[in-house]
Amino acid sequence: MGQTIWLKAEVCSIKRDLRCEMNASFETKMDFYSKVRSVCREQVSFGDYSNASELYSRCAQVLKSVPKAKLELMDEEKIRLRAEALTTLYTNIALCMIKKKLPDKAIRAAKDAIEADPSNFKAYLRMGQA
Repeated sequence: MGQTIWLKAEVCSIKRDLRCEMNASFETKMDFYSKVRSVCREQVSFGDYSNASELYSRCAQVLKSVPKAKLELMDEEKIRLRAEALTTLYTNIALCMIKKKLPDKAIRAAKDAIEADPSNFKAYLRMGQA
């Protein structure tokens, strides 16, 4: 009696339900990004780095899948938000890869984060940690 039971299975089942179409609107993609961050935060707290990195990667692909013509029409605020989101996703992927002891993949993710935002110190930190 009085024991707390944590159900890791709930987080994993939520992960499988998260989907976003590549051709979705910017707002839908950013909503997807918010949900991914929330779910992955829980996964990382449970030490589930494989599923978290997979979901982070899927989200990064969705955010990167903006056709060049649409990207050129986006206002500066949306471009900034997209770059921030990509940087966050890639630094989190790098963290997961570090925890999984995969330094080459961590360095690649950190480089992707730096490409999205060269001024992000956390991306350089992750690269150094790897």
